Amino acid sequence: MDEEIKKINTKEKAKFIANSDSLESIPVKYLPDVFSDEYFFISYSHLDYKWVYIDLLALQDSKLNFWYDRGMSAGSDWETIARRNISPFACKGIIFYISENALKSEAVINELKYAKTFNKPIILVMLPFINGKYVDENGQSLKGQYFDISRMLELLKFNGVEIPDFLSKQKEIKELFPESVIYLRFDIDPSKKAEQLRNKIEEIPVLDTGLYEYNKTYYCYKISKCNDETITSVKLGENEVKPVDIAYKIVIDNSAFANCSFLETVEISDIFDEQRVFINDFAFFGCERLTKITMPETLTLKARLFSGAFCGCSNLEEFHQYRDKSGQLYKNICELNGKDIFKGCFNLKEVWLSDTTKIDDGVFHSCEKLEKIGLFDEIYYIGRDSFAFCESLKELILTKVKVIEEGAFYNCSSLEQFYIPNCIEYVGKDAFYGTKISDYHTKDGVIYLGSEDGIPYLVAVGVENKEQKTYKLHKDCRVIAGGAFEGLEQLETINLPLGLISIGNEAFKDCHNLKKIALPKSAKRIGESAFENCTSLSKLSFFDTMDSIDDYAFYNCTSLKKYRYYSRESVMFSQINLGTRGNDVISKKGEKSFLAEMPYYGIFLCLALATFYLLFGFYVLITTKFFPDFVEQEIAFFLNLSKFANEDYLRETYTNYSMFFAGGVGFSVPSILFLFFQRRK
Repeated sequence: MDEEIKKINTKEKAKFIANSDSLESIPVKYLPDVFSDEYFFISYSHLDYKWVYIDLLALQDSKLNFWYDRGMSAGSDWETIARRNISPFACKGIIFYISENALKSEAVINELKYAKTFNKPIILVMLPFINGKYVDENGQSLKGQYFDISRMLELLKFNGVEIPDFLSKQKEIKELFPESVIYLRFDIDPSKKAEQLRNKIEEIPVLDTGLYEYNKTYYCYKISKCNDETITSVKLGENEVKPVDIAYKIVIDNSAFANCSFLETVEISDIFDEQRVFINDFAFFGCERLTKITMPETLTLKARLFSGAFCGCSNLEEFHQYRDKSGQLYKNICELNGKDIFKGCFNLKEVWLSDTTKIDDGVFHSCEKLEKIGLFDEIYYIGRDSFAFCESLKELILTKVKVIEEGAFYNCSSLEQFYIPNCIEYVGKDAFYGTKISDYHTKDGVIYLGSEDGIPYLVAVGVENKEQKTYKLHKDCRVIAGGAFEGLEQLETINLPLGLISIGNEAFKDCHNLKKIALPKSAKRIGESAFENCTSLSKLSFFDTMDSIDDYAFYNCTSLKKYRYYSRESVMFSQINLGTRGNDVISKKGEKSFLAEMPYYGIFLCLALATFYLLFGFYVLITTKFFPDFVEQEIAFFLNLSKFANEDYLRETYTNYSMFFAGGVGFSVPSILFLFFQRRK
């Protein structure tokens, strides 16, 4: 078969292609060859196959290597195939045969996006102006001419070419073509065209790196992208000729080595001295064979890690070791700044943290062999699922933690001891589900998790008997954990302690018979779906000390008509961090209503003032009616105080307004009493 193909010369192949009825009708032996060693990726529309294939045959004769789809139809797997052939180091650039057909093809646009993602040079070969079909604004033929991408799009539009959603497409195309794009005429000599391609394309480095100047003094050494997904090892800074030794930080940028599934080791050269390493979002995402990142002993500062930095690095064991002046060795010392940083790092055993106060969502999710977390500083927040499925973690000491979110230690099957600190403010649902923690305490049918400082009733986590109708929480209870009373059908009332700070997510969900909740002034947060489906809940009151009411906190509480919010000013309600979905508490429609009320001391103050003015009003009324001589003496007294006082005016005012004043203030007293008793309901 190969011998038969070799017997067909280029002219015969070109003639057959030119006379063909469709791409599918062309036998493989008439198609241009494909190459796998240092090639150009060909991007084109199948509707232009005749022009493109004839040109490729000529380039092939000029010893230019390329790869194209060889007549395959674009299907569901085409994007994967294109990506695999654009990303490798062997691909030196993209030759884009641009035409109105290509501009309408989503497959072609996606190929250009891959080219930009993998930083491949783009060579633009113009097809629209190979005949006399198009003219410019002056009516002159555009045959044989070529322009930059912006001008070409304008000319196509001028000639009536209909490109769907032209304006957004125009913007998208412009963004995909960098200023360094190479423009070539289609109709020049193939040998000259091939030569221009060889001369204008610079070899793409394996790593795109750069030095960035700050204040004309310091430099940042930045690794932007690895252009070869098949790379197995890399040494950063090894071949640099610029003065990287003065760089004060090393940045491995977003997705720099993402999906380099063959990468096993990364070494940072010892030319760096006492610098800081920043590993940005998803820098090593999906590097499943990566085992270690070696940093020199001179690199004494910790690594700063961002979201997903090592997500999916299932074989990662080591990325930075640090030995202090005393000789103490710390493995994998770092600062955490994001989510899912080590998610799926199954072989990671030990991590030391520094300058970290927050462990965000999913940071150590599924780190099955993780045994030790060394915390240099104070951690106040443990995010959702942050240690979920850390099956080897036995002990964790957190002395300052305030918030433990949902599923934080879910299925940590070896975790036996965990003491809640006294400063705890919130515990989410299933935070300790599947652990071996056994140090629970029971009081009045409620199960608590205590603290190391001798407060056994700190966090309410569940109940002993689900048939009870009433529960009274211990006075030392600060937190109701998520799901603690969920699904208790018989629960009607619960007495909350004065020091309660928060109610966790789904804490009272589906408690259909719960009728009222009066939150103490100390309460700051109501978790997500905390009272969802509490269909009998009709009364709710809380204070302006409340910080947040999470999503769906009172969803489907169909009996809840009014909310009592105690504050000096009703505008304070707007300062609460309300969830964005399903919160009846902010409903302005239907029967739900909002009632902002004064605290007790405000009512007492108003009552005292009203009583004072009421007594004064009656004093004026009685003296005017029954003691006119005494009134005359008082008027004479006021006349002596001011020479500008008018006796008739004072007498008239004293008499005429006394009954109005006394009656108005007298009406305010029963009104305030009504509000007071209404508030007590």
